[in-house]
Amino acid sequence: MGHVIRLLCTIAMLLGAVSCGQTKPGAIDNQRAFDDAVNAYLQIKNMDLAIAKYKKFRLDDDDTKAEAIIAMKLAGPGARVTARFQFKFEKVNGAWRVMSHSQIR
Repeated sequence: MGHVIRLLCTIAMLLGAVSCGQTKPGAIDNQRAFDDAVNAYLQIKNMDLAIAKYKKFRLDDDDTKAEAIIAMKLAGPGARVTARFQFKFEKVNGAWRVMSHSQIR
């Protein structure tokens, strides 16, 4: 019985690790590049928001496109209310850029 439980736990962990190319937000390679891309995009769009937390992140197999769901808050001190946005990224000349965003309701 113990072998069956260990096998089931191993399978569950493997499935969780490879599900849809998603990684846990803490596991984003080069997160600073994505943060910089989001911040540059927000500045261009005159959006007074700041990154609160990455909720989901997916990088395409070819390492040229990515998507993230990010909780955003109002920029400035004391901001507590967050809203979730989906950001779509593309790598342009070796640097990540936000190509579009949409609010998730």
